[in-house]
Amino acid sequence: MNDLSYRAKQLKELQETVINLEDVSGGISITDLTLNDFKMDLMGFLKTGEEKLKRSPLGLHSVVLNQEISNTSIGTGTIFCLKLLKNEVHTDNYSLEPYYLVYVDENNEIKLGFTSAKTILDIYKNLCMGKEEAMSEAVKLFEDETDDYANMSHYTTQLQTAVESIIGKKEESGMDSLFSRGGTTISSDSFSGIEDFELISYLVVK
Repeated sequence: MNDLSYRAKQLKELQETVINLEDVSGGISITDLTLNDFKMDLMGFLKTGEEKLKRSPLGLHSVVLNQEISNTSIGTGTIFCLKLLKNEVHTDNYSLEPYYLVYVDENNEIKLGFTSAKTILDIYKNLCMGKEEAMSEAVKLFEDETDDYANMSHYTTQLQTAVESIIGKKEESGMDSLFSRGGTTISSDSFSGIEDFELISYLVVK
């Protein structure tokens, strides 16, 4: 609420006065403006769903079926939401830090990197908002593919690609723990300047 009021004040300054953006209190970025709709959606959800959100475990996930959005197929892949626990790596003009959204396609290529957070959230919203129940058909496809979660190698590889796209480094170990119960962090001495990540959630698009 405080953040929304703060941004609303900035917008009012922009509407009423011709000013240098460097003089706007606290600075402002295009990302701040374009994410306001999502902040309002979140506020609406928190009115009734805050306790449910607090009880949600790390690694929360769901599976949806690919569909056309604005006459464009988004393809298949996985959207990862990761949190950098020790904020030692700063990304200029990225207002979601330490949270990162990355969309990795089925060919293990970055379809949308973390700097495309607005686009990823648009896709997420179109695929999921208003759907209270899991898509049983999509979930069945995922369970069959992973042998009821026993074989997550494909998604481990995708996750590794997502992390590499964030930190710009290659790392071969530690990824499997993110899909294991009670093991939701990557810890590796070879991460220069980064101690660990948490997997907050992932959305599989089949």
